[in-house]
Parts: sequence; structure tokens; C-alpha cells
Amino acid sequence: LRCPFCGGTDHSRSSSKLCPMNKSKMKYPKPKDTIEKTFVINTSLANTCKYPKLITLIQEAVDYATQLVYVGSIFANYYFLELLEN
Repeated sequence: LRCPFCGGTDHSRSSSKLCPMNKSKMKYPKPKDTIEKTFVINTSLANTCKYPKLITLIQEAVDYATQLVYVGSIFANYYFLELLEN
């Protein structure tokens, strides 16, 4: 194993604590009187919304937006390639 950043052989990535190039994330001190709770609620649109027509409309809008972004990215790619050629 060889780190591509420092060339060390005792680790393979710069995210390792053994790497001298490691940049650890800064943890900022929190105020003393704060309480922080983190949680995630996993659910689906079908379980959350009780109107089937609304679910269908939302799904159709998401499908349309996805296709629009996809076609837009292809167009942008084509446009920038044309700019690079000229």
C-alpha cells in the first residue's frame, strides 16, 4: 500500500491519521447550554400522503423534472463541446 499524496507505505489514503498530509475536520466548540438531537424519519410518499391523485401528480412532476434535467445536461455538454472545437 502506498499513499498517493505523501508516498508513505504504512497507509493508502490521505484520510488516514498516519498520513502527514491528513487534514482532520475542525470541530467547533458548542455552547454549554445547548442540547442537540439528531434523528431521521424514514417514510415514503405513499405512506405519508393519503390522496392517490396527489401522489400520481407528484410522481409525474418528478419524472418530468428528471427528464428535463437529463436532456438539459446533454444539451449543455453538446454546447460546450462545440465551443471547445471552435
